[in-house]
Amino acid sequence: VYLAMADMNIAKFTSDDLPLFNGIMSDIFPGVSVPVVDYEEMNNAIRTEFTLMGLQSIKKGMVKVIQLYETKNSRHSTMILGKTGTAKSATWKCLKASLIRLRKAGKPGFNLVQEYPINPKALSQGELYGEYNLQTNEWLDGVISAMMRQTCSEETPDEKWILFDGPVDAVWIENMNSVMDDNKVLTLINSDRITMPE
Repeated sequence: VYLAMADMNIAKFTSDDLPLFNGIMSDIFPGVSVPVVDYEEMNNAIRTEFTLMGLQSIKKGMVKVIQLYETKNSRHSTMILGKTGTAKSATWKCLKASLIRLRKAGKPGFNLVQEYPINPKALSQGELYGEYNLQTNEWLDGVISAMMRQTCSEETPDEKWILFDGPVDAVWIENMNSVMDDNKVLTLINSDRITMPE
């Protein structure tokens, strides 16, 4: 329970809030020490990928990749937030490349990763989620609904990452609420429901 709470929350906190969280955790779980997870293989892959990306393998950057990995393993939906130039894209790209490297090296527990990037601000609601053609009354899938249908129907063990790369906006994110919560369902205006597999 301790490790799950830490995995779900530590990456969200600022450096000012982290000591407060750790204090609360030590009050709730007195005398419990945090189990240490061995990420040696993952850290080696991250260092290699940082080098290939032309980046320095600084501890803070490596920690962020590990935190994203842990969060991804405990939740099906993750947001990386931050200002421009704070290595958001570099973090997920490094994680993706590291997972692929470990899988190709035959390390158990790692899968290949397929990415599907979308800039949600570049498309209208209809282009994102789908809409009816006003002349023919025919349903036309949007980019997100088409991607969801494709990725949810594939039965490969590969991880499929649909990446919304752009500012979070109440207009386009609203329809994703039921996908990001425990329902894991995208409901379209034509009443189609696309369910994410377990």
